[in-house]
This record gives sequence, structure tokens and C-alpha cells, in this order.
Amino acid sequence: MDGLLQMHTEHEARGVPVEVEAGWLHHRFAQIHPFADGNGRVARAIASLLFIKAEWFPLVVKRDDRTRYIEALEKADADDLWPLVAMIVEAQRNALFQATEAAYDKPTASTHDAIAAARDRLMLRGRLPLKEWLAAKQTAADLGAILFT
Repeated sequence: MDGLLQMHTEHEARGVPVEVEAGWLHHRFAQIHPFADGNGRVARAIASLLFIKAEWFPLVVKRDDRTRYIEALEKADADDLWPLVAMIVEAQRNALFQATEAAYDKPTASTHDAIAAARDRLMLRGRLPLKEWLAAKQTAADLGAILFT
């Protein structure tokens, strides 16, 4: 794990694009497999932290994409990281489209307004209760303070 963190630090210093680094770090962590259970969830959380730090969306792999996700990880095992990176980029694109659709109904003057519009749209659909939104926002802030300062 120490070597993985050192390599990640070197990649950041060299300016490796976040989507490539997230795919690489996700795959390498999963290969190390440090836990008896939950390695995939932790790997996706690590990738999400990279995206959050870069002000992108967290990584979400939907159940419908599970087969493609496993195949992309297997290709990464065979030294072909690009299918995993492509899947990650597609997930980011989909998240952006969802956020754009959510914010479309309200004209916005700032990023804060756009985020609030997306939140409001999701809450109206019953997908995100305000209590969960606030808890998630606080957790993201706490993690950011711990990891990126």
C-alpha cells in the first residue's frame, strides 16, 4: 500500500489526468485486495475521492453495468487499462448529463445555484431526502479536510 500511495503521489506530480489516475488507482487497489470483503467498494470510493478533489462527480457503477465493469477490470489485469478508463469517463458524462438535466429547469447565475437546483430536482423526485443531502455534503467536506489538507 505504501508503494501504491507513493506511485499515486508521483502521478499527481506528473499531471496524470484524473480519469486515468482514478482508473489506475482503482485497479491497482483491487489487485492488492487488502481486505477480505469490500475491496471493490473501497476502490470505487478511492476513485470517487480523486474525482471529488478534482471537482468532478463521484464514481457510480450501476448494476446494469456490472458485467462491463468486471470485463474492464479483467482487461486491466491483462495490462489494458483503457476499457476501465473509458467506462469511468462514460460514468462522468452520464453524471454530468443528469446534473445538467436537473439544473435545466431553473436559470442559474452561479455554480452554487446550479448545485442547489440539481439538489432540489433530485429531492422532488424522491431520490434524495434533505437529511441525506446534508449528511453527504458534510461527509464530503470532512473527507476533503482529512485527505486534501
